[in-house]
Amino acid sequence: MSSTTSYWDSQSMYADTERTAFNNELDLECESVTMEWTRTAPAPLAEDVATCTLWVGNQGLVTAFIPMTDAKRGDVETALLAWWASYKVGIHSGWTLSAFKWHRWYPSTTRPGPAVRTTLVSVAGTGALGYRAPDQIAQSHTMRTASRKHWGRIYAPAWYQSNLSAYGRLTDGNTTTALGYFKTLMEAIDNVDGGGTGVVPVIRSKVGKALLSIDVLALDSTQDVIRRRRAKHPSFFATAS
Repeated sequence: MSSTTSYWDSQSMYADTERTAFNNELDLECESVTMEWTRTAPAPLAEDVATCTLWVGNQGLVTAFIPMTDAKRGDVETALLAWWASYKVGIHSGWTLSAFKWHRWYPSTTRPGPAVRTTLVSVAGTGALGYRAPDQIAQSHTMRTASRKHWGRIYAPAWYQSNLSAYGRLTDGNTTTALGYFKTLMEAIDNVDGGGTGVVPVIRSKVGKALLSIDVLALDSTQDVIRRRRAKHPSFFATAS
């Protein structure tokens, strides 16, 4: 937005970064697509859903962004299902991809309204060679932009132990494989309209009221801890005195 030009002037960026300022926030409309997973738990306990969110813009023939169509949302969901079909081979069957939920955002949006589209699915992990990783363990997929302080990340469910090295890290080969799956996903989203204008993955800056293009994808061998995914209720207590 033109109102945040001074903010972006103060940010460290690549020398060749291109910036376009808009006066109308309708020109920077985007949508979030949130993937939801259900997780099994010992009866009678239950867990809430785990989520990851990606941002998607629909670029018009000029530089402004325009509303998404339902058909294009469906095409993005097809790409997400293809990514999960590859990625879930390292995921325990206790995790099930259960829904895609879409919300519309503008630069001034602080909380989105009702979902503009909800698609229910049911695709469980198919990994069969290891114990389920603790639910709070995740694999961080990073989306780097021209501004170091405005990178994006999703925290996908973690692959189980047999995919790890003796040091508790994702093996080099599996790190490369997982990143390859993510790269294929982002390219598929970018190619919904054949590349160029149309649907593109973006990073939304709430403070800077901007949409940033993604330059580099990264994934390392260290798994992360997402505390909010930790099992909410223990199935057993032991005490000693």
